[in-house]
Amino acid sequence: MSESFVSLKVAADRTSYMRGDNVLITVAAQKKNRAAAQEPVKLYVFAPDGKKVYQAKLSTDNLGKAMGMYRVGKNTAGGRYSIEAHSSAASVAFASFLILDRKFFYRKFQLFGQQTRPGML
Repeated sequence: MSESFVSLKVAADRTSYMRGDNVLITVAAQKKNRAAAQEPVKLYVFAPDGKKVYQAKLSTDNLGKAMGMYRVGKNTAGGRYSIEAHSSAASVAFASFLILDRKFFYRKFQLFGQQTRPGML
């Protein structure tokens, strides 16, 4: 393993979101099992159709962590969104999250033909 090899992990703070939510994305970088401080990281979010909808150039802090925030717009399409984090040492990490369509979300709460509000189950 090269001395410049950087191991990346990336994750969103939740697995699913509604329109208008913020997606907090955390990147953790390590070199030789230690936090990689001041490591340049590029962060991307891709829509279900593959279109890039967010990008940020970040740098890790002294604990090897960096954060980005993707704002889900009111007209953003529902579906599975992909996250990619890239280090300058050619390391890549992947994650994903789901943006729920309100119609789909409320259909999940129907019982025997009656509409039931979330939290009432």
